[in-house]
Amino acid sequence: MLLGGEVDLVSICTSTQSHAEITLCYLRAGMHDLLEKPMAMSLEECDQMLEAAKESGSILSVVGQNQYLDAHIRLKER
Repeated sequence: MLLGGEVDLVSICTSTQSHAEITLCYLRAGMHDLLEKPMAMSLEECDQMLEAAKESGSILSVVGQNQYLDAHIRLKER
């Protein structure tokens, strides 16, 4: 599927330790990535992923769903 152009977007829901390796593979193949948080195990891995997204023109999005809960918004406002 990676080489056949059949996939436009992948959702990566693996353990954090494997995020960078998997995400880099898909980004370099030109696929958009939706990644569960945390993004990676280190800042270096995050930088590599952002660079791969930039180079490939693919979108890298990291899920941060809890930040939009009412309780979190109220806490942030305070």
